[in-house]
Amino acid sequence: GPLQEEANQSKSTLTGDLVIFENFPMPQFEDGRRRTIRVWTPPNYKKNGKILYPVIYMHDGQNLFDDATSFAGEWHIDETITALVEAKLSKGYIVVGIDNSERRLIEYLPAWDETLDAEGDLYGRFIVETLKPFIDSEFLTKVEKEYTMIAGSSMGGLISFYIGLSYPEVFGKVGAFSPSFHMGKKQGRRAFIDSLEISEDMPRLYMDAGKKEKLYKDIKPVCRELRRAKYPRELIERVIEKDHGHNEQAWAIRFPYALKWLFSDLPGNYAE
Repeated sequence: GPLQEEANQSKSTLTGDLVIFENFPMPQFEDGRRRTIRVWTPPNYKKNGKILYPVIYMHDGQNLFDDATSFAGEWHIDETITALVEAKLSKGYIVVGIDNSERRLIEYLPAWDETLDAEGDLYGRFIVETLKPFIDSEFLTKVEKEYTMIAGSSMGGLISFYIGLSYPEVFGKVGAFSPSFHMGKKQGRRAFIDSLEISEDMPRLYMDAGKKEKLYKDIKPVCRELRRAKYPRELIERVIEKDHGHNEQAWAIRFPYALKWLFSDLPGNYAE
């Protein structure tokens, strides 16, 4: 139809290589659901052949790389990482985008609120038990947690926070962009934070928001709750941008700094 023709005319903006796995099984869900997984490898990936790369797992996969497949602009993650590689600031990262579906709201919902039909636990198990082992077997990845990041925006930021803190032995970096902390009951979230076995080995946690979006007001209370639970202060970075709204353009602007801060504990990987 005309919409398809319009989509075909949408010029592709991709740099690096994108490998797409369609109908990827999600065995944790009993309804047999499957999902498109998009794996972006950085420039020189094929040429280098021996180098192992950190991996960034991201939600709303169809919004990450290419204007042609995204319904609301894109994050320009491919261009951002390519620029880092070209500037010799990084060897690069592999980015695994998990497409969303019509069940996005439910899949990205933490199970800290029993009154809601949340599938966040199952979705987290899917990433940890099924997707990560597959990615590690098919691609040149650094498998350790300090090289493994989970990130997303809005509901994707919320579920990144939840999964990252639930699996600190898997994820050493969490990027929660404009996280939807207003979803669900506050006491459920507090109980979740209080239930964590906090140690020095918790993930580095980046949270941000723009002042033009209401949800920036939720970030401060979450930081307070984390500190009360003795989450190491030096592992938390909070960024509030005065002029930013709730959109991919804002997240694209903040992404490079988030990446830099999250990986700043690894000498030579991003900046000395």
